[in-house]
Amino acid sequence: MPDVPIHRDRASSIPYVRLREIPGPARTFFAENIQYSTVPGISEDPFPMDCAYAWDWVDFLNGHR
Repeated sequence: MPDVPIHRDRASSIPYVRLREIPGPARTFFAENIQYSTVPGISEDPFPMDCAYAWDWVDFLNGHR
């Protein structure tokens, strides 16, 4: 299981992961899995569209997505 840090948005306290921190090939499979899902708008991240909700990542790892 990839060790990916879970960040927390300071403004909203939403937990999120950065796709760029997920090692391949898991990143590719996860990105495809969430391509039609909503993503958090993390204003403090320099690449806000490169973020995903932490619970989507955990569900993916557990085989629920």
